[in-house]
Order: sequence, then C-alpha cells, then structure tokens
Amino acid sequence: MQSIWVVTFYAGQIIEPDDFESKPVFGSELALLEVFQRLSKSAKITVFISKPSGYVNEKYGITWRSDQDWNSLIQTNKPDHIVISRYIGSMCDYYMPTECKIWLWVHDTTPHPAYAGRQLSPNFCRNMSRRLSGIVTVGDSQRDEIIIPNYKLNRELFTTIKNGITLTPLTQQERCPMSFIYASGPDRGLWNLLKMWPAILQKWHWATLQIFHGLSEQDVQKINQMHLPRVYPMGRIKQSDLFKKLQIIDYWLYPSIFFETCCTTAIEMCYYGPICISTKLGALKENNVGLLIDNETFQTDVMNHLEYLEAHPEQKDAIRQRQYNWAKHQTWESRVDQWKELLTL
Repeated sequence: MQSIWVVTFYAGQIIEPDDFESKPVFGSELALLEVFQRLSKSAKITVFISKPSGYVNEKYGITWRSDQDWNSLIQTNKPDHIVISRYIGSMCDYYMPTECKIWLWVHDTTPHPAYAGRQLSPNFCRNMSRRLSGIVTVGDSQRDEIIIPNYKLNRELFTTIKNGITLTPLTQQERCPMSFIYASGPDRGLWNLLKMWPAILQKWHWATLQIFHGLSEQDVQKINQMHLPRVYPMGRIKQSDLFKKLQIIDYWLYPSIFFETCCTTAIEMCYYGPICISTKLGALKENNVGLLIDNETFQTDVMNHLEYLEAHPEQKDAIRQRQYNWAKHQTWESRVDQWKELLTL
C-alpha cells in the first residue's frame, strides 16, 4: 500500500481531530478531510497539522501528526506522495526528498499569498513548479483565468478535481414561497443582495431572506442599520441542519463579486433544490446549472427572471430537476476516483 503525507498551511491551524463534532471544518479544510478519509482505504494517509511535537491521533482512517515532527520522521520514512494543501510556500518549511512525488493542491486564486509576512514573487511559484509532479486545481476557471496567466505555468502540470458533496436523503416537503437564502461570506455578495432586497419586497411583500453564515458584530450592525424587514441573520449551523433547511427554501440568490474557485455551496444548492441564480464569475459558471446572469445587469435581470418563474411554476420544477440531475453525480466518491487515477493507487 502506497503512503501519502499531507502538509497543510492554513488548514493546519484550524483542523482539530480530537473534536471534529463541535469544531467542524469547511471549504478547503473540509475537502482535505473528505478526500483523504476516503483515500485511506487505498493508501496509508498521514496529515501533518499544527500540534506540539509528539502528537499522534488516529481518526477517520487518517494518522494526524505534529508538523514539528516532519523533518525527523522523513529521514527514515519517505512517503510515495506528498500533497501540499493550499500554498506552495509550505516547501520553505518542509524537507521534501527528491524520490517523493509532490502534488500542489490549490484551493484559492493564488498558490502563494505570502510567507512569514512577506509577499512571495510569482517567480518563486514558477521555479518551485519544476519540482512538482502536478498541480491540482478545484476548477477550470481557476486554472485558465487566474493561475496559468498570472504564473506562466506549464498547462500539462494541471489536473482539475472539483470539490464534491455528500448526498443525504431528500424529503418531499413544501417549499416556503419566495424564501431566499444566503450562505457565503458577506463580502462575496451579501451587500449586493441586500441592496436589491427592497425591490424584491415591493413586489413580493411576503418574501424572506435567511443568512446562514458567521457574521461579525460589525456585519450585524451594518445589516441592522439598513432597516430591512424580513431579513434574518441565522449564524452558522451544522451542515446537516442546513441541508434540511435548503429543502424548504425557494431561491438561492447569489450576486457574487468574488471569484469562486469552486463554490461547493453552488453544488449543494443545486442538489437540495433552491432555484439557483448567480453571477457568472469564476467557477459559478461551472457549478451553478440553474440561472446565470451577467454582473453588470444582475439586479434588473434577476427581477425579470423572478417575475417569469413565479408566473410559470412548471419552469421552476424543470430547473430544480435539471439542477438535481447534475448535482447527484458531484459526489466526494467520484472525486476520490479521480485522485486515485492521478496518484495511480
């Protein structure tokens, strides 16, 4: 059985194997957990995280170890593969033997934001890429529109493996008419959505908007100062509870100004049934198979779409079915099959 060692950057600061239940992970950290717990059936997985020297924990088929022990362990235990999760700057911290295959798994718009408080030159990434066996991106737009143009990297290095979702049984429930949900960072599109909320309420006074995300005190204060009726900040809740909520929500409206590299949320929304309406930025055009609208005309166009859909419920049913038929195949199991092929496990 081959061995895979995973080094982390930001993920290593927040993953807590001793208490996943009360300290859940999201985004790239969740992707790390979902992929490697499944790969543990085909390979021996060790993930190095920020813990005191000597830390060892076995959970979800993964051996979790202290990043402080890497350099001593690798002198006598050389893995077949090293996966760097997020940032190539990790190559400054860890000794990586030449006989190991090294894979950079890029979740963000950049493979190297900074190191030790200093911005790294794109040349660092370009030079270090010669040592890589490959680069895994989570979206085609991320690769083609951001990373390759900015870093002038060899296209042959790249493999796209998107994030997946965990399918849970769907229940047949009535959806709350004109109920909306927002479930991303507020800087990504919430303020644009709130700006158009009065126009939505003017047309559909019974509409509701629930915000499922951790908001700062400043964000909550800003929302309160807008004096918008029927807007409910709900905080961050367990994924299982959120998935139940999504099955009674009518619309996911996402006027994003953020370049999504994957947007797992879009895939989840497609599966659980809110009508998905978003901008076309980044991977939204890959993973929202509902309705896509240009950013420049979003507010006007979205009102036209809403009016049409509310007058034609059969079209809403057709969109939901299209979303579901696509999303049900976007599972973590299918992504792990791609990882197995890439690593020849």
